[in-house]
Amino acid sequence: MRFHASTAEAEKAGFRACKRCKPTGLSLTAANTAKIEKVCRLIERSEEIPSLERLAQYASISVFHFRRTFKAVTGLTPSGYGAAHRKKRVRATLGKKQSVTDAIYDPGFNSNSRFYENSNEVLGMTPTKFRNGGANSAIHFAIAECSLGSILVAKS
Repeated sequence: MRFHASTAEAEKAGFRACKRCKPTGLSLTAANTAKIEKVCRLIERSEEIPSLERLAQYASISVFHFRRTFKAVTGLTPSGYGAAHRKKRVRATLGKKQSVTDAIYDPGFNSNSRFYENSNEVLGMTPTKFRNGGANSAIHFAIAECSLGSILVAKS
């Protein structure tokens, strides 16, 4: 048995790094995060949210492991991430498009009714009011102290 002060010193002596834990490469957490980040960019570019099988294949991991890893890294399921990204795109396009209908279809909603079912949840108000900057909307709020510091809660 021989001890070396560093991996470089051990490699000079003719030893190689472990092929299982790969101490000279990315950590498992960093490797998983890189894979999930790549998948997130795919979801953001896609017109519709790809299937779980396709996303797992894109990340080169099994479907079961992919689902667990994605949720551990992002805190959301892949479909939840896609829905959140689509909602973000709606909020961004509402101010830029001339009509609310264009702003709904561009981010990938298939129908007006599907968007309007959740518009209050997505925007906190009707799309027209949101596009007008919330003018004449009543916003109720409360400020309190908690263990993390000051907190503000608002509702329109």
